[in-house]
Amino acid sequence: MLPTSLDLNLLRALEALLSTGSVTRAARQLGVGQPAVSKQLERLRQVTGDPLLVPDGRRLALTERARALVPLVGDAVMSVERVLTPSAAFDPATATASFSVGMNDEASVPLLGRFLHHLRASAPGLDVRVQSLRRDSFQELESGRLELAVVPDLRGVPGFEALELDRFVSRPVLTDEFVVVSRRRRHLGRREYLEADHVVTTPLGENERSAMDMALARAGLKRRVAVTVPTFTQAVLTVAQSELVATVPRLLVAGVAPRLHTARPPVQFPCPPQLLVWHPRHTTSAGHRFVREALASVAQQCGSGPSRR
Repeated sequence: MLPTSLDLNLLRALEALLSTGSVTRAARQLGVGQPAVSKQLERLRQVTGDPLLVPDGRRLALTERARALVPLVGDAVMSVERVLTPSAAFDPATATASFSVGMNDEASVPLLGRFLHHLRASAPGLDVRVQSLRRDSFQELESGRLELAVVPDLRGVPGFEALELDRFVSRPVLTDEFVVVSRRRRHLGRREYLEADHVVTTPLGENERSAMDMALARAGLKRRVAVTVPTFTQAVLTVAQSELVATVPRLLVAGVAPRLHTARPPVQFPCPPQLLVWHPRHTTSAGHRFVREALASVAQQCGSGPSRR
């Protein structure tokens, strides 16, 4: 274990003493006075328990322990300097790196194209690996396999387990609203809405109940679910080829099928804001900060909340 009294200046003094075999020449090499190096030599003798330099006629000779340290001390100095030296400034124009980002289509449809355009213009060497959110996405954020995620904030939504956000950093980046989408214009009051044939998104499986259906059940209401699909995009595309209706995020419709008819739902469903989530280990990383700020900036263009982190 490294003694607490052994600092970087002492290591540098040891390196100079071993390479020169002389207090005078070591002082000249370090640019300090001879008395200062003599004091450092005394400290080194106390730390190592070895005299290191011993009289040999008019010269000083390295002890056996000192000779054994010669090939080690230079590497030790360089290693400590690498640890203590601040990292180089991040330059987006020249940086090369790959970032893994998790998001579902309600975030990727309005954000991804603009986000990639932003990166290509300002940081062409940065690559992005996008994957759909899964049950284990938070574990992947924990392990580092996923560096950033855009997730719906389902905290407080009845019927859903609380998001595991306590050990992560998160910030709202995108707000949206639900609309009813259909291939042709149609009047949908509450009764017509409940009686219509719906295509419903259940990301985790066909047996899962959507947040909207759970909200309807709490109000004693029920709609007809004719089709279930894994993503909102598939729901919109299904509506475009059928007489079904779907309740989906407005920004997604604008990006996937802007010619479809949209209307406010007769039953209100709050649309959860999208959160930008990352592990605290990445907070001070200049490259990571650049990427998340780029995502937040793009989200602002879509009508998001303010960028603060």
